[in-house]
Amino acid sequence: MIKNYFKLVFKNLRKQKAFSLINILGLTVGITCCLMIFLFVKHEFSFDDFHKNGNSIYRLARVSEAKGDKVSRHIAWVSGPYAAALRTDYPDAIKKTVRVMPDNDLFTYNNSGFNEKKVYITDSNFFDFFNFPLLKGNPASVLNEPGSIVLTATAAKKYFGSEDPIGKTVTMNKNLQLKVTGIAADIPSNSQLDFDMVVPISNFKYYDSIQGFPNNGLYTYVQLNPHVDPKKLEERFPQFMNKYLGKYYAENGFTMGLSLDPLKEIYLGDNILDGGNHGSRKIVYIFISIGVLILIIACINFMNLATARAADRSKEVGLRKVMGAVRKQLVVQFIVESFLYAAAAAALALVLLQFLLPLYTNLLGYH
Repeated sequence: MIKNYFKLVFKNLRKQKAFSLINILGLTVGITCCLMIFLFVKHEFSFDDFHKNGNSIYRLARVSEAKGDKVSRHIAWVSGPYAAALRTDYPDAIKKTVRVMPDNDLFTYNNSGFNEKKVYITDSNFFDFFNFPLLKGNPASVLNEPGSIVLTATAAKKYFGSEDPIGKTVTMNKNLQLKVTGIAADIPSNSQLDFDMVVPISNFKYYDSIQGFPNNGLYTYVQLNPHVDPKKLEERFPQFMNKYLGKYYAENGFTMGLSLDPLKEIYLGDNILDGGNHGSRKIVYIFISIGVLILIIACINFMNLATARAADRSKEVGLRKVMGAVRKQLVVQFIVESFLYAAAAAALALVLLQFLLPLYTNLLGYH
């Protein structure tokens, strides 16, 4: 019986070529648009989900609330001493910390020089803390030497071409010699942290100036111990702030809280001030709504075209009833027909998506 249903479907396809082509292509375009929107939405929600301990990593933020404003502003820039002080005061809750400071610097090698805008000045445990894969080098020790530097694969190719960069020296800001000790894989586009070069923080020219409160100029990330509730830890922070900055706030007549922003929520976080690249949760939800609307319109169009043929199909239905077909068999026939149309449209949509994907990713700036 099923075989007969398939024969009838293909017979109708050959008989009504123009109708079938319009119906399938309309559904194909709708499904393709939905798939493209789905890829965008999936990418936006996937930021920083590739880190092994991502669920327990948080970024420290100072919290301020303007008078008459019920929305709290999370300011990600904090002082250098926060990391060590947090580990000392909360050893039961905080497993480890790392400080990250984005910077712009001039790098030269032989006669070539570039002003790099994606430079991270970090603690030596940066690659041990995060899971950015290293193509060369040991994550636990690649930044242990003060005069070391790690490049991404693209940055290494830009400076050294096909040469092996390990052990070679680049010059930072015309006077600081740095030896290449590691090569990192290019940073994925769904990473809120984005860099081309990583340099140990001890090489920072203003290192001494960031060692005191409240000189805020870097990010501090913390990894919590298992089963630690970040909300309960935040409840203990007022005592921490009063201990280290109470006198400063009293002299300046304001207060400042402290919070832990989950790593995976930073990219789509609202009211986060950090100077970084952020997405918009509202825009993502708008695109989801658009995708659903497009699919609904495509389905309505599909049904309208099928309804338009109802008069022509009525003769076929009448003849089949005369030949002994029952209602259930007719229903199954039309369901199988619709399923095959949808399956053909979905298959064509996947093929079309493969051709459009390079243009689409370039348009979005992803890779």
